[in-house]
Amino acid sequence: MKPYILVKIESVTSGNAYQQTIKLFTRLEPLLKQTIRTWVYLKDIDVDYNDMVLARNEVFDRNNLVPETNFITSTAIGLPKSNFFKNEFIQLFALIVPDLKQEDLIYMSNEDIMPNTSTYGVRFERGVIFKNYYIISGTASIDKNGLVKYVGEIEKQTYHALDNIDKLLLKYNQTVYNTKEILGYVRNKKDITVVKEICNKKLHNIKCNIIEGKVCRPEWLVEFETMFEGK
Repeated sequence: MKPYILVKIESVTSGNAYQQTIKLFTRLEPLLKQTIRTWVYLKDIDVDYNDMVLARNEVFDRNNLVPETNFITSTAIGLPKSNFFKNEFIQLFALIVPDLKQEDLIYMSNEDIMPNTSTYGVRFERGVIFKNYYIISGTASIDKNGLVKYVGEIEKQTYHALDNIDKLLLKYNQTVYNTKEILGYVRNKKDITVVKEICNKKLHNIKCNIIEGKVCRPEWLVEFETMFEGK
């Protein structure tokens, strides 16, 4: 039996993206200390991402989730509009561990390859370890300075994003090859096939689920996430 529960926060269909994010994270607020991961889905990420970040930071501020402490592992992705209700701009899902204690968590980082996210204004952990579960946030082709690497090159971005996950895990004596399944989001639907081919080639027998989804910066063409029990 897995030690966590996936929860969808009740939808909000009034207000703008900033206001909806405030309401969603406020609804999650009583469970923030038991939350080890979130997924934030946006109807129009290229327009609303910054407002979502500002609103999330506001709720995090009042819960002491600040650069001097720790955040929550997360993915923020723009999904096709067909996934949303009318007047719904943001959706929020959370992974909850009842009776979670902070000492049960190891926050993952490797600033030789990726900076702390707060250095460029957002707040999520690169990954977290909980009872031998390795939970990796959405990871793109980013360099150690927080810049997009290989702009416009889908193949190179795919390899680099997977390498970033692998190098993060290697610091904690794991590897991307230990996962059984990986999820990839591709900004341009036409690139799904090539990304899937690269994943199958690089990751061999690991199941690669590749779907359409826009990463938070327009220059990022692909992002991956995974979660697995360590070996």
